[in-house]
Amino acid sequence: MKLILIMVLSSTLYELKEVNVPTGQTCADVYNSAVIYKENPLPYPKTGTMWTGYYNGKNVGGYICEAI
Repeated sequence: MKLILIMVLSSTLYELKEVNVPTGQTCADVYNSAVIYKENPLPYPKTGTMWTGYYNGKNVGGYICEAI
């Protein structure tokens, strides 16, 4: 199984980052341990979001779990 993180680089540019899921863990387990949530530095009304997820310093927009 592998976890595919959807990295948001800009409003029109995305990057897919593959992360292997160890045996005995789920995609959600790996996602929750790898992605760090921080309070959004921009005010809520401007961005529509209060918290932002980061993986290796890049914004995470979501994830896909893929069975191998």
